[in-house]
Amino acid sequence: MPSRHSPAQAAEADPNLTRMLTDLAVEAFDEGVVVALDAAIVVANDRFRTLFDLPRETCPVGTDLTTLTTGRGGRAAVPPELGDVLDEITVWFAQPRSGPCEVRGLDGRFYELRQRRTEAGRVGTVRDVTEQKTAFERTHQSQKMEALGSLAGGVAHEFNNLLLVIGGFAQTAHNRAQDAAAVRDALDEVLTACGRASELAAQMLTFSRNWVSEGKIVSVAEELDQLRRLVSLQARGVTLKIEADPQLRVQVDGANFLQALLNLTLNARDAMQRGGVLEISARRIAAEREIRSMYGGAKPLPPGDYAEIVVRDTGAGIPRETLPRIFEPFFTTKAPGEGTGLGLSFVFGVIKQAGGLIDVRSTPGEGTAFTIHLPASEQAVTVAPKSAPYAAGCETLLVVDDEEQVRRVAAAFLESLGYTVLQAGSALEALDVFDDRGDAIAMVLTDVIMPDMDGFELAEVLREVGCRAPIGFMTGCVPDLERDSERFAESSSIIRKPFSTKDIALFTRRVLDQREAA
Repeated sequence: MPSRHSPAQAAEADPNLTRMLTDLAVEAFDEGVVVALDAAIVVANDRFRTLFDLPRETCPVGTDLTTLTTGRGGRAAVPPELGDVLDEITVWFAQPRSGPCEVRGLDGRFYELRQRRTEAGRVGTVRDVTEQKTAFERTHQSQKMEALGSLAGGVAHEFNNLLLVIGGFAQTAHNRAQDAAAVRDALDEVLTACGRASELAAQMLTFSRNWVSEGKIVSVAEELDQLRRLVSLQARGVTLKIEADPQLRVQVDGANFLQALLNLTLNARDAMQRGGVLEISARRIAAEREIRSMYGGAKPLPPGDYAEIVVRDTGAGIPRETLPRIFEPFFTTKAPGEGTGLGLSFVFGVIKQAGGLIDVRSTPGEGTAFTIHLPASEQAVTVAPKSAPYAAGCETLLVVDDEEQVRRVAAAFLESLGYTVLQAGSALEALDVFDDRGDAIAMVLTDVIMPDMDGFELAEVLREVGCRAPIGFMTGCVPDLERDSERFAESSSIIRKPFSTKDIALFTRRVLDQREAA
């Protein structure tokens, strides 16, 4: 006569049936599964035993997990290369947490651990993720190489165009030397191309974080007011709405921050070909949890006070397959000639450099929202000093750079301003010049990157041999950001390459006047 009991009632009435159903359930998992009360095993599936090369008789009901590695009578039950993994699993299993954990064994394989705690006991799963991790790292490396190839190709393309312009107009000036107006027009084009090259280099340095930020305290609301004055969206049928907390301040490179906001705004405009609404909001938030971004491998921001800036449009949206690449340099979905692919990579670099994160959410056909988080500042807004006069001088300066053309250009600029310039092609040569003319030298201007001794090291040696003249640094790139960021931060006497006559005039006068004031 068939039983009238339900399966649940039958299992409850028959402990053997309960055990059989439990065994069937845990054996259905591909992962290793162990169910335990405290540290005692209730059930472990075959996959768990296989992962750690455990015979069935070593995992009976009631086995203490710790004995699997120490063994009874001092003899371990598992091979040494797996024992350390099982030790970590035992420690992890006893802790009151449920988050995933990854451990690596002496055999080089990776294991992912997960657990769930209930009133009755704990269920833990162990999965060998070595193949998945290896495949991910291989794919990640391939993507990095692809991005690097795109970067190299994009840089070469942009600079080849600029070199063609510079070389072409320089040749024109040379061929028409007798026509002063034509020469001036050609040189104006050369200077314009040089400016574009300088901007391109600055964007690349910002993206790579290979430049120390000139952080200032800025008002986010004031920056957005400037943005409103810069862009005109009405002609595109786009309505711009800006709402910002007037007290919200952040520490960031002001010019780069405004450019980053402008890049996001123009991208949003281009995404709304038939018009739409662009909303930009800025508010202060108190984050109680970490703030994370799925882009760029950035570390999460700790809980605290942040400026949250959201740029939201009602445009075409970004396809899902494109989203992971939007911050790559030179990656663009625009038609040839419509964009360099540096806009969003520049934004990413500026925000990351300022200690923040940027994230994006997009739905094709509905729009895109970029969310920026930057540490909020309590300090007052930095007031820009009044422009210094375009001043000349008559002091004797020592210019040190291993690149002869750079050294000659800097010397020519300074000599045109009335200074007497001594030149050195290396740090060692600079020390010789100082040994001969040290009493006459009013200032040293040295490159940072040089083969025998870098500019910082040269400055230290000059101080040791009695140099009291101020020392300025010129550079276009920081060779070791972790080492040199503090050395740069300690010095206000830095000028970026490339520089103009006006740039070096103001810089040199400021450094000399600071010495006199001291």
